[in-house]
Amino acid sequence: MLVIFITISFALSISLFFQVRVLRDMIIEQKILRSNTFIRAISSDIKINGFSKGKLNSIIYNYAREKDIDHIFVVDKNYKVIASDKQNKVGRVYRNQDMRNVFYRKKIDWAIEAHKENGKIIQRIDIAAPLYLNGKFIGGLEVETAATDLTKASYLLISRTILFSFIAILILYIILGKLLSYLIINPLNSIIKGAKEVSCGNLDYRIKIKRRDELGQVADAFNDMVNSLKRQQRVLKNIASRDSLTGLLNHRSFYHRLDKEIKRAKRYHHQLSLCMADIDFFKNFNDTHGHLEGDRALIELSNILKSTFRSSDLIGRLGGEEFAILLREQGPREALEVAERLRKKIESFEFTSPHDDYSFLTVSLGIASYPDDAQTAIELSKLADRGLYQAKAAGRNCVYWIYKNHGLNNKHPETKVS
Repeated sequence: MLVIFITISFALSISLFFQVRVLRDMIIEQKILRSNTFIRAISSDIKINGFSKGKLNSIIYNYAREKDIDHIFVVDKNYKVIASDKQNKVGRVYRNQDMRNVFYRKKIDWAIEAHKENGKIIQRIDIAAPLYLNGKFIGGLEVETAATDLTKASYLLISRTILFSFIAILILYIILGKLLSYLIINPLNSIIKGAKEVSCGNLDYRIKIKRRDELGQVADAFNDMVNSLKRQQRVLKNIASRDSLTGLLNHRSFYHRLDKEIKRAKRYHHQLSLCMADIDFFKNFNDTHGHLEGDRALIELSNILKSTFRSSDLIGRLGGEEFAILLREQGPREALEVAERLRKKIESFEFTSPHDDYSFLTVSLGIASYPDDAQTAIELSKLADRGLYQAKAAGRNCVYWIYKNHGLNNKHPETKVS
């Protein structure tokens, strides 16, 4: 910005210099033309009225009253002043060598001379011309015209030019400032804001800069980076919240969701049920078929869980062969029915191996409900877990529901709950 300002100022200074020169030349030209007119008129009067002192003084007196004339000098051929409006110069030798050279060259010429008057240096335009009478050189004539109006005009032009230049620079500075803000500052502020938003965890923020220059490329790269971070965050969140083998919710994530669902059920006065499931004798299955087949069985059992429960229900693998299912807006009776349906599915499912061998597994399940049996997530999980262990103690492959009075109601494969 400073470079632009200096460049503009330099250009305006050069323009001002040339404008002053042009104005000065125009004024000088006008003064020379007017002075030439005076000189020719005075020369004509001298030729008509003669070269006598009385006639000369009368002629000079008449022309010296003109506003453009400061002084008039008439010299003889020996360069002695014989007539002038400045009486103290009469009788003295004319010492302006430049003008004497004009007389000698016998042609009209001019020069800007500095004259000292009353202790001050004053610039004047001196115009000189030789005088002839009957074709014979008899002397010379000099007219001094003031240059003060030239100086005043120059100062006036300089003042106006400086004023207009300042206004032009100010307007240009405002325009450049707005343009700079639009092209650079605003996009940079948007990028800085985006960086702050992302650093605070807002990965939904996008920089809205649609340009094809470098800042547009930076904005596009920033948005691509945020999109990549968001994808990575989803992957990491999924890894952190999901069981790597089955894809179900892991222990931490399931209990976090359970706590939120309890609060939601309290707010909207809904029921919910928690079902704990554990595979019976799974250690023996692993020892017999190997851990790879055990992992395969866990995956197949997870698929059975997903197909049995609703998509709105939460299913988690708590660890090893233990699973948990949260049934939203379901009371204990509905939970018992779906748990029994799950138990029968698993009991009848053939778990195959790469060698076309198949085996059977069973599960034991414990159920507790909110708000009938417990008021908090911890109480609910403790009761459901207690029901699971009661099912194990009762011979496995059954469902137990723990009442809020801590009584037991078991559901065996052969019986129905009344």
